[in-house]
Amino acid sequence: GKQRKVALVVPDNPEYQQCANAGEKIIEAAGNKAARYNYTLDLSTLSDQANNLAAKLKQDGITTIVLAGDPLLPLLLTSRMSQQNYYPEWVVTGTALTDMDVVGQFYDAAQWKHAFGLSMLGEQQPQGASFAYAAAKSVDPNHEPIFGAELIYYFMYMVATGIQMAGPDLTPQTFAAGMRAYPAGPVPP
Repeated sequence: GKQRKVALVVPDNPEYQQCANAGEKIIEAAGNKAARYNYTLDLSTLSDQANNLAAKLKQDGITTIVLAGDPLLPLLLTSRMSQQNYYPEWVVTGTALTDMDVVGQFYDAAQWKHAFGLSMLGEQQPQGASFAYAAAKSVDPNHEPIFGAELIYYFMYMVATGIQMAGPDLTPQTFAAGMRAYPAGPVPP
């Protein structure tokens, strides 16, 4: 029943800031505003940053947090917010694995029941049904693949695709051109 106050929570490194700048322009073009709360990607201070950030967001009356950061901050931040009896909405943007079910299960459940958003990830496959699992087992059938093998597999798959599409003269330019020339596949229903 109260007006939303939106916060964009984002790391202070240039890559994330560039994305945050673009996101803010879209938000403002739609006639809205979002306050930006930056933090530093530093494991040695992340716990203290989460404490301070939770207190500041609550003090500022933020109702909606647009999460555009790493997967560790929400682990700490959701816990700190529940300790403060503060339950805002969470908008998941899908950055840095924050949209993976297995990652979200580590976040404070009382907070995460207020989370919603978009993900570019497809439906998660059962253990043992992925291409990554089959590839790992084809190389070493006596061992189970490591946790996260799917993520590594798809990154490597993209690299291999770029190398293949670059042709016989592999340079950063031919790699980029090859990735742009890769044919689009069918869009799932």
